[in-house]
Amino acid sequence: MFEEKNMTSDKMNMHGEVEIYIINNKTKERKLHCNSHNLIVYSGREWVLSRILNINNTNILPNSADYISWLSVGTGGAPVSDPLSPIPPTNMDSSLANEVPIIAGAVNLADNGNKIGFSDVSFLQDNLNMNRYLITRLSVLFDETMLNGYNINEAGLWISNSNQPTLANVYYLFARYTFPSISKSPDIQFEIIWYLYS
Repeated sequence: MFEEKNMTSDKMNMHGEVEIYIINNKTKERKLHCNSHNLIVYSGREWVLSRILNINNTNILPNSADYISWLSVGTGGAPVSDPLSPIPPTNMDSSLANEVPIIAGAVNLADNGNKIGFSDVSFLQDNLNMNRYLITRLSVLFDETMLNGYNINEAGLWISNSNQPTLANVYYLFARYTFPSISKSPDIQFEIIWYLYS
């Protein structure tokens, strides 16, 4: 039987990083708001092993056929009294602290308008690892019609049974990210770019 110390030292090195850009609708200036690591939570890490083997683990909720399909945002990632100081996510997180509707009831969004699909998905070469395709880039743009009046400071990637809004009906948190609040108004758009590294 293997020793526990080996199990902890030889981890799979899957991780993620997030960049968020704010776009001024008048000047078209695009400015980096933040850039740091996300946290792949326990529910996401458990699902990865099931997905890789295409075998259901009956001890967890995500199915091996489910996949990362949606992104959502919320207002629970920083204290109201200190909106620029994000509260770090934890491994036990299974949801956002306060998910908010992107466009309530929109038929092109999932979960009653709370979750949005990716604008773009790209596979990128990692120049630190022999240019192998070890990076996935996911992006979502929140335009001037979305989330106005909210101070957005958290985001999550979701595992689901479909990437079609009318078919998706289960959602499990894969990763969570908290960041300094963005005061969303019609004057700005913001883009979330989420990198996953294997």
